[in-house]
Amino acid sequence: MKAIRKAAAITAAVMAAGAMSLSSFAASEESAYKVYAKAEAASVGDTVSVSINLDANGEQGVGSASFKLLFDPGELELQTDSVKAGSALDSWMGDINLTQADKGSVGFAYTTISKGVSGDATELLSLSFKVLKVNGALTLEEVDIAADDDDGTSLNDQLTVSGGVVKCSHKNTETNTEITDCEKGGKSVTVCKDCGETVKTEDIAPAEHKVDKWTETKKATCTEEGEQEGVCTVCGKTVTQKLPKLEHQFGEWKVTKPATCTEKGVEERVCELCGVEKETREIDMIEHTIEWTVEKEASCTEAGVKKGVCSACGGEFTEEIPALGHDWGEWETVKEPTVDSEGLESRKCSRCGETEERSVAKLPETPETSDPIITPPETPAETTAESSGTADPSATTAPTTTPGGSSSGNGSGSGNLPTGAAIAFVPLAAALAAVVIISKKRK
Repeated sequence: MKAIRKAAAITAAVMAAGAMSLSSFAASEESAYKVYAKAEAASVGDTVSVSINLDANGEQGVGSASFKLLFDPGELELQTDSVKAGSALDSWMGDINLTQADKGSVGFAYTTISKGVSGDATELLSLSFKVLKVNGALTLEEVDIAADDDDGTSLNDQLTVSGGVVKCSHKNTETNTEITDCEKGGKSVTVCKDCGETVKTEDIAPAEHKVDKWTETKKATCTEEGEQEGVCTVCGKTVTQKLPKLEHQFGEWKVTKPATCTEKGVEERVCELCGVEKETREIDMIEHTIEWTVEKEASCTEAGVKKGVCSACGGEFTEEIPALGHDWGEWETVKEPTVDSEGLESRKCSRCGETEERSVAKLPETPETSDPIITPPETPAETTAESSGTADPSATTAPTTTPGGSSSGNGSGSGNLPTGAAIAFVPLAAALAAVVIISKKRK
């Protein structure tokens, strides 16, 4: 109830113009004044902010201004508690009076302002509306501005006035596709659900039809393709599609021309579905039936010859009989091998009597057949004594050569050998002679 009373009190306020004191500022050569409404874009159900602004750039400063704001209450619902003085104005010495008639007119009267403003886009008033319908119009009427001199000279002849529109923000949209034929492509259209305006249009590339259910209209055979049709779930077009031919179902192969030993044969099979298309293939030639007669027998080293006649085709043939090769018997010993000489073996072909020989390696030497080891004879006692150093030291004196070439010394032997060496040589020579005689007897 308090809110209703407050609104009623505001409604009863004066709709006439009030005075607004603005500081003067340097004017340009061309005077221009503009009062206009500015609103944000919104969608149905949103609360939108609206401001009334003044651009003042003239030879004289603006001393007062008044206006009336009109709107359609079916499109915009005024939020009375949102009405505030413009942010550019420092303080107020009076109230903002508002009247909302049936047609949605609101009048504003400004009282004296203690501190003025200057420049463009000076905000005189801000208020909010709840959007009931987008693209609601805001109209300014009875706008009046005057200079800040003593007599309040009117500046209306240099004034332009423009309202505003609460444009749709296109927040609530839906996208629809327009495709009449998938193979030709189509368009995707995004429309605002609040104002109905087309927000975006995009091309849809051509694509294949999408059919969930096909109906066969012509059966396929093994000689002709079939057909089926269905309705595309995207564009609604009736689509026809080919069905591939069926595979032939062939029966058993049958011989139509038997093969011979001179010509290939032919066999075929027929499709059991259509009975028309056939498949054929060749049959390999059969072997000749030949009766052979030997004209020349083959030997161990020479090939033979045979001739034959095919009993089926009468053809004559001649072929070589390969040489038989020798039929060798077992190897027999002709000469036994020894330690000193190789042996000899031979074998004989049982067919032609030709013989063949081969050598046999010598026998390996054994301890019985090898030469004995010669052990030197024992040295006589006196020789041992002399060699052991117990004899007279003078015996070791080197021999001297006498005229005539003979050597002399303490020994008693003749020639170049001392007596001890001559005695040792005799048994050694006898032993070597015995070994030579024994070796010859064994051979």
